Amino acid sequence: MKIKLQSLKEDGLELSEIIYGTWRIWDRGTPKMSEVFDVFDYCVEFGISSFDLADIYGDYRCELSFGEVLQQRKSIRDKIQLISKSGIQLISDNNPGTYIKHYDTRPEHLEKSVSESLKKLNTDYLDLFLIHRPDPFMNYPESARTLNKMVSSGQVRAVGVSNFSPKQFDALQYWMDVPLVANQVEISPLCLDSFDDGTLDHCQMHQLKPLAWSPFAGGQIFGLGDSLPLNQTLRNLAAKKGVGLDQLVISWLKTHPAKIIPILGTSQVSRIESIVQSSEMKLDIQEWFEIYSAAKGEEVP
Repeated sequence: MKIKLQSLKEDGLELSEIIYGTWRIWDRGTPKMSEVFDVFDYCVEFGISSFDLADIYGDYRCELSFGEVLQQRKSIRDKIQLISKSGIQLISDNNPGTYIKHYDTRPEHLEKSVSESLKKLNTDYLDLFLIHRPDPFMNYPESARTLNKMVSSGQVRAVGVSNFSPKQFDALQYWMDVPLVANQVEISPLCLDSFDDGTLDHCQMHQLKPLAWSPFAGGQIFGLGDSLPLNQTLRNLAAKKGVGLDQLVISWLKTHPAKIIPILGTSQVSRIESIVQSSEMKLDIQEWFEIYSAAKGEEVP
């Protein structure tokens, strides 16, 4: 079984229904390149063709390492989709001149970041570029003109945002000549904000695809206390469906009408494979609300 593709709005860009996120590959320190190659090859084999990166991942080294993979896999570039992000400035030896963590969505920074991402990744274009965080210092008209320019120049195929509220999204879209096609936000049974703050309503209203980062809440889903209602509900329902907790949570996200696209951060090939094998499993509405209500800690009103 392989993961399918789905379109983002009407611009022709397609992403795989599950995205591989590169952030956590570096959680345990610098990985061996053989591990990065293995994860990439397994993802492609299973149909996960979309890869989520950012300039800051791996202390500004993730894109460089991933670029080594692409250098050795040139023939597959037009069969995969590269997503990257920029806008966060971290204090790091690999980011000289920064003495305080801050956001930077000024044209000169966004343009420089995209150019550096293309160079590090050994590619001529990004399939999707996202502004990583809403910036309290953002000049919306200037940032929008920069994103428009990136698309018209061919540096990126499409643009979007990450962690934006509906109002922040609309404020940027107002100045855009091209549509913002995605909002990448945290969604999991332990993070239900997007269900309550209008984010998923906004996505459906504007035919946007919500990209869900940290669907397992950084692994917390697998270590919930036995006495917690959510843990009991997840385990009972997983046993009923004959699947693992990881498969169940991904199915819970994908069942939602907003067509949430989960971003996996695991480097365990067995987990990637098991999730792919159950990718078409859907929950019925009552099963979906079992998890939602347990996560809320109460029945819906």
